[in-house]
Order: sequence, then structure tokens, then C-alpha cells
Amino acid sequence: YASFQTSDTVSASAGGTFGGNIDVTGTVTADDIILSDPNAPSITLTDTTNTLTTIIQSGNSTGIVGTTTNHDLRIQRNSTDIIDVLATGIDVTGTVTSDGLTVDGTPTTIDDNRITFNETPAAGSLGSRIVWRNPSTTYDYASIGFDNQAGSSGGLRFKTASSVFSDSDKLRMGIADNGDISFYEDTGTGAKLFWDASAESLGIGTSAPQNTLDLSSTSPQIRLDDTDATGYSKVSGSAANIYLQAD
Repeated sequence: YASFQTSDTVSASAGGTFGGNIDVTGTVTADDIILSDPNAPSITLTDTTNTLTTIIQSGNSTGIVGTTTNHDLRIQRNSTDIIDVLATGIDVTGTVTSDGLTVDGTPTTIDDNRITFNETPAAGSLGSRIVWRNPSTTYDYASIGFDNQAGSSGGLRFKTASSVFSDSDKLRMGIADNGDISFYEDTGTGAKLFWDASAESLGIGTSAPQNTLDLSSTSPQIRLDDTDATGYSKVSGSAANIYLQAD
């Protein structure tokens, strides 16, 4: 095949056509480089010092940009890594916008088929989250994320928002690292349905149930409706008194 050195000059006023392989040592400056061949034409770049080979190839109805050696592939913008293709997967810096995300495969270990957020948020701060946002405004409909609240080990938090996601957004549900589950009232500030995992107790109106079922309010009531007939029964409490009512 043809071989050109840095000191050589190859030019054609109407363009040049070469058959076979071309080995160039040095710099090539051109407005367009067109490779056309029925047998998967490619451009191969090899770093002989580090035995790294990168290719751009077109063939078998597929376009390929990658490495043919055991090395990472980086896609940069303004000399800054945006996408790194590593041996362990893809590392993206910045925001990923997609119509959908599907994770396929047959997991064989706990580390397979997962989306991982690597971070260590400070106590009381927000961590990574998945946000449903109106793309034309700054309005966030809802979010699921890690929330390291009150200096604890944190947990999963479900929130709704009236603006950009922040600490002031309304909590709707929380799952703590110890298994406690909280459902919040309309203001998103108080847990009104609380499952204490360690005590195996359910609190309604309280986040500190004292019994297996703890109903706490100014006038606690339990209503039993009979759907086979018209009528109901009610159990209510006031101070140290308990009342039974049937209607």
C-alpha cells in the first residue's frame, strides 16, 4: 500500500482517489476524508507506546466508534469528558435526556442490572433523586430520592413539589434505613401514618406508637360499616372513657 511521510505532499486540485490501504505518518489536513469500500471501511488510530487502538468503522449495517484493545473510550466536549465507556459500564457527566431507559440482562449477582448513585450527602441534606419535571417550566411534579434527614443514616423519600426540588418540598412518604415507613399529612411536615419496624407497631396520627395499633387524635374513632345491611358500629374514646355505638 501507499506510504507517505511528513515531508511528503499529496495534493489534487479536483480531489484525490487512492485504492487499498494508506499509511500516513504525521499530520493530514483535509476538508473531507471519504472512505468507501464494500468490506467495512475504517479509520484505525494506534498508540504504539501504550498499545491502544481506536477505530471508526462502517460495516454490516452498523457504525462503530470504539477501541479494539482493552482500553477505555472517552467522548469529550471542550476537552472535558462527557461520556466514558469503561470496562464496568458507562460513566456520564452532566444530564441525560431520554424518552425512556431500559435495563436488560440476566442478573447473576446483586451488582447486576442496577442504576447506582455514588455519593455521600451531608447529614440533613438531599441526595440524588429521580424527578418528574415539566420541561417548559421549572415545575417539578414529584420526585423519589435519598434524603439524609435529621443526621440519621437517611432513607428513601417520596415528595411532591410546587417548584424546583428542594428541602421545603412536601414529603408524601418516607422509608428509613431501619425499615420505618411514614405517610405524611397534606402539609408534608408530619407523619400521620407510621409503621415502626423494630416495635412492629402501627401509629395513626402519631409517629411514636405505644401499642401494636395506636390511634391518636383529639377524638379517636374506629368505624365499622356493614356493607350487607344499612348500619354501622363505632368505637370512640375520650379522656379515660371508651364508647361503643351502633346505628
